[in-house]
Amino acid sequence: MSLSHPGPAELAESLGERAEALCAIPSPTGAEAELCGELETWARALFPAVQRVKNSLIVWIDGGGGQGEG
Repeated sequence: MSLSHPGPAELAESLGERAEALCAIPSPTGAEAELCGELETWARALFPAVQRVKNSLIVWIDGGGGQGEG
């Protein structure tokens, strides 16, 4: 079985749909918890190290986790 990758048109459509869904989540200044939670769930499924600080996310795409790095 081979894995197929989306073509440019499919990728653009998928990204557009994701952006639209994220923009639909109310997130006025100081009330970003719902949006951050949605992004945190997404990031934890894809990346090895995710840290939430209040309503901000730090995502290490290389798995470093920021420990001992400087």
